[in-house]
Amino acid sequence: MDITSEQTVFAPGRVNIIGEHTDYNDGFVMPCAINYGMAVSFAKRNDSIWRVYAIDINEQDEFDLSQDFTQSEHKWANYVRGVVKYMQEQCPDFKQRG
Repeated sequence: MDITSEQTVFAPGRVNIIGEHTDYNDGFVMPCAINYGMAVSFAKRNDSIWRVYAIDINEQDEFDLSQDFTQSEHKWANYVRGVVKYMQEQCPDFKQRG
């Protein structure tokens, strides 16, 4: 599939040297970036289909926002589906139509 992305964003990975999950609970941490990260490229569609690709493991997943979607057979894709499901619960009109 030959699709040109409209935008790409990158988030570096990090580790917390002094504890986990305390930076957003008013605790102390000493985070540092590591040589891993996540890049996401995306393009707007005119329908309610989401297609996601994990290029490092050569897998893809697809689901439709206008229908109930269940867990994917790909574990990595369930993170994406879970975030989208949460967005729909918070914003029921989120359907991504053109």
